[in-house]
Amino acid sequence: MKEEKRNRHKQKSCPHFEGTVAPPEAGVNSHHTHQQTFGVIPTGLFSREIAHTSLTGLREVGTMHERKQLMYDLADGFVALPGGLGTLEELAEVTTWSQLGLHAKPVVLLDVDCFWDPLVAQLDRMVTVGLLKSTNRALIQRAGTAEAALAALAAAHPTREQKWITPGER
Repeated sequence: MKEEKRNRHKQKSCPHFEGTVAPPEAGVNSHHTHQQTFGVIPTGLFSREIAHTSLTGLREVGTMHERKQLMYDLADGFVALPGGLGTLEELAEVTTWSQLGLHAKPVVLLDVDCFWDPLVAQLDRMVTVGLLKSTNRALIQRAGTAEAALAALAAAHPTREQKWITPGER
């Protein structure tokens, strides 16, 4: 039963977000985009995870909090691939930081096989019921391919209605 449901999801099409995502070994990294791609991993996970070999660099830190801070500091923008609770939490955090005026870095959902459809629908519903301003909803963009995500990052100019707090106040 679960397998049938999973297969039905895979067959679903996203007419506005078609395309495939290149696997890491295909080299969507510094060699093709002329950008640097860094990984940041806490020491405890380093021994249990498989390190990505096509990164410009891999940095090891002591805690998850240090990881998030270093990733934020190093990043020119953020792309969320399909993931679990950690991905969702980090997506919400960097978008909230943008909303608060702590940064103006673009945020893009890489929408593989319509994975982000439920989240996008929820964000749109939040606007409809008045819980989220449309300008803040626009902080999260969507792309169907790795190439489209990179193009969205390059073209992005996130806007804010007002600066709520300064970076020094966070």
